[in-house]
Parts: sequence; C-alpha cells; structure tokens
Amino acid sequence: KVFETVIATAPALMGREGDRENALGDWMTDCYRESLGVDTALQNGGGIRAEIPAGPVTLRSIFNVMPFYNALVKLSMKGADLRAAFDYGVGIERVAIAQVSGASIEYDRAKPAGERVAAVAIGGVPLDDARTYSIATLDFLTNGGDGYSMFERFVSSEATGALARDLLNECARKQGVVAAPASGRMK
Repeated sequence: KVFETVIATAPALMGREGDRENALGDWMTDCYRESLGVDTALQNGGGIRAEIPAGPVTLRSIFNVMPFYNALVKLSMKGADLRAAFDYGVGIERVAIAQVSGASIEYDRAKPAGERVAAVAIGGVPLDDARTYSIATLDFLTNGGDGYSMFERFVSSEATGALARDLLNECARKQGVVAAPASGRMK
C-alpha cells in the first residue's frame, strides 16, 4: 500500500529514450543538481529503468525509475575530466546516452572517443579545462560503473548518503507536478 501513495502528478509521459536527451533524464538531473547545489549533474542513461506515465505519480513510479540503492556523490573535478565524462557518456554504445543538468553539450556520437564532444558550456559559460567544477552523480559511476573511470580523477569527493530515489521522491513531492524541463541541453 505504501508504494501506491500518490506524491505528485505528471501531465504528460516522462519518457526515457536511450539515444538522446529525454524528459525524465532532464528532470532527474535537475533534481540532483538543485538539491545538492552543484554546477552540473550526470545520470547514466542505462540507470533510468522505467518511464513515468501521465497521471498520478506514486512511490512505486519513482522506485521503478530508480530501483537501485545508488547514493548521490558530490565531486569537484577539473573541467578536462568533466569533458571526458561527457564525451564518454554520449558515446557509450551498449547503454543509453548520459543525461545532464547545468550543462549544454554539442556532440557527435559517430566520432572517436575523446572527440565526440564539440562544445560544452556549464551554466551558459564555455567549459574551462583548468577550472574546478562541482558535479552530482551516482556512487555506482564514481566506483567505475558503466566504465566511467574518469570519476576516479576527482579533486574532492563528498558522499551525501542520499539515495537517488529518495531525493527524486522529495523532489516530486516538493514540485507537486513532475513535468519535462526545457530541452535542448544536448545537441
């Protein structure tokens, strides 16, 4: 019965298309970024396990989206390593493309590794490879999951102890309406 508790409403389907930016990934990463007060956030596309259908959003809806015990981690990373994470995230062939918040990325998945990202801006400002940025992501990824080895090159790391699905639950409750943020972060 607890899983059937309605926590919000979705006016339209929150999809999770694997080969491009999607509404659910945008919403999830916005929740991570805003809740943890970081410059950017990254969610591996393969970790988004269900869509949120239009209508009532229940605890089960959130659990289905994120059934794992993944906790969020706040990292400080050099821009060059962040660029490498984005490059890797848009090029993974066997799993869905990474989803991001706080960043706009121009990419070409057909290019070789290290050359897929043509341009990156954080908060509307071009990424500076030497600058340090804050990022929220999952402990699964910081431990090398899905091959994200560049997260091992962090400047500093802070385990938040917050499970991703718990944070998404809080975000949905606070917003009351789970809707697609403006798209266009990944071109």
